[in-house]
Amino acid sequence: MKSKSITTALSIMTISATALLADNSIVTDKEDENGRKKSVIKNCSGHKTGEIITEKPDYYGRKKSVSKDSRGRTTGTAETSKPDYYGRKKSVYKDSRGRTIGTAEISKPDYYGRVKTVYKDSRGRVIGSSETQKPDYYGRQTTTFKDKSGRTTGKAQTSKPDYYGRKKTKVQGKTPLEGLR
Repeated sequence: MKSKSITTALSIMTISATALLADNSIVTDKEDENGRKKSVIKNCSGHKTGEIITEKPDYYGRKKSVSKDSRGRTTGTAETSKPDYYGRKKSVYKDSRGRTIGTAEISKPDYYGRVKTVYKDSRGRVIGSSETQKPDYYGRQTTTFKDKSGRTTGKAQTSKPDYYGRKKTKVQGKTPLEGLR
């Protein structure tokens, strides 16, 4: 379950105004009393470049995430559906004007705990994929991003929560939804 929210957070941050450069990081706080999670995106020099606010699921099990830039302007949204009969989820990514710019189909974990995600553009063409590994002995989780031909374009590593429940994700390279407008 954790890996699906991490994948969604990594995907929605690509919608933000600033392009992802190497060594960006995301710090995700634990849920507040209203069920919202806040993630802060920082660049390699530690300056805040954006944030992601994830709401708690609605009555139908849909989760909504809103991406904002450093000035607080909304740059995009993502809505993740409830798992279907086979355990698959679908996320729809929209820009600030509400137009669909891409989708992601998230599979359920396989025998080894890996979660695969396939990213598509607004016309339904595959633009890339990602694979999230099961957490290792130390609680670290790795996500590998690939382009449509299968070449690795980026990586993200998430640490286990600290004393205050915050998770830190280090991103290197490019993610599949980057550049879609």
